[in-house]
Amino acid sequence: MAVPVTAGTGSADGGTGDGDARTHVAQARKPRSRRARRFGYLVAVAVNIAALWVVNQFLDWGWPPFLTGDFRDLLPILDVSFVAGVVVNLVWMASDPPWLRHAGQIGLDAVGLAVLVRTWQVFPFDLSDYSPVWETVARVAIVVCIVLTVIATIVETVRLVRAAGRTSRDRRGTPSAPASSPHPGTRR
Repeated sequence: MAVPVTAGTGSADGGTGDGDARTHVAQARKPRSRRARRFGYLVAVAVNIAALWVVNQFLDWGWPPFLTGDFRDLLPILDVSFVAGVVVNLVWMASDPPWLRHAGQIGLDAVGLAVLVRTWQVFPFDLSDYSPVWETVARVAIVVCIVLTVIATIVETVRLVRAAGRTSRDRRGTPSAPASSPHPGTRR
């Protein structure tokens, strides 16, 4: 039997909730409210707009000192990335069903991947004033980010397919999943 979680301390079955793993797991899985998600989208819009402006000032400021003039070749795709972040988060503020969140995240992942690939190609960093190992570290970090972005895109694609399947079943009136067991890995 699942333990319902209430807003206060303790569990609905009269337990204290102190050290009760089921209570903590249930609280950790509780979805954020629509209002909280909308606030998060608004913050993401503001951060993307600020980042768009700041990144476009870097070369004029001469900071960070290891950026080269080749950074100008990276700016167009960076700008697209920030604008895409603004647009997607504004869309999510208006409507954010799971399938739309996953589809939007796949789009953002694709743009992020394009930024990473272009960063590898341009490599607008002059790290010669630092330890020679830093160029290698930077290039390895770019590759790791590319691999992680590909993995994240695959995960979001699977989530999108699952969300689309749930949406389709909901329209037909079919139950979305069998009753769950109180013990993971077991069936009723």
